[in-house]
Formats: sequence, C-alpha cells, structure tokens
Amino acid sequence: MPGDRTFVVGQVADIAKSIDENGPVLYPDLRDPEGKRSIVIEHNGTDVAKGWQVYYAYPADKSPECLVTQIQKTHTFTDCDGRTLTVDQLTAPTDVRPIVENRTTLLIDLRGTMNPVTP
Repeated sequence: MPGDRTFVVGQVADIAKSIDENGPVLYPDLRDPEGKRSIVIEHNGTDVAKGWQVYYAYPADKSPECLVTQIQKTHTFTDCDGRTLTVDQLTAPTDVRPIVENRTTLLIDLRGTMNPVTP
C-alpha cells in the first residue's frame, strides 16, 4: 500500500522532458532530515515510460556525508572533494526504486524493495 513510503514525482512525459533539458532531478532530504537519503532521478532513452533510474546523491566511492551538488542544467555533479561526476558515478540504492504507474506517473518507492519494476 502506498503512503509515506511512496513519493509521487509526477507525469513521466513532463519529468523526462525536464531532465532532457535541465539534467537529472535532485531531491534533497527525501528520506532523512540529515540529507543522507537525498536522491537523484535520471531518465535515459526516448520511451518516457522506461529508462528511469534512481541514485543516492553521493559518489559510489564515498560515504553518505559526501553529498553532491548538481552543476546547473547538466547531467554532472560536484562532490565534497570538488570532483566532477556523472550521474552513473553516484551510489545505486538497494532500497529505493522508480515505478511507472499506468505508463503515465512516476513514483519513487521508498519501502526498501530491492527489485526494480519495469512496466
């Protein structure tokens, strides 16, 4: 059952267009008031119902304290050491996943499920 543990992002077509024009979407403090569960939502491909990915907003080779800052209107980030990273260099979560509902609405499942759902 959805609830606090499922975050409704919005319409997939709108979000995919925004990501194409402005880069991935960074949601700070989505799961944790200290920002340790900040996430980045990325979309790849031309089918707006597929290609969704979620990453934690810190590098795969660093701890959660090393939050990244997005370089405006790009698909790149700067980490706590000043390194420039691409979105795929961020930490892939095991307990957060994107869900596309009815091929129209993007949800982020925060319930701890490990297997992604592909429509």
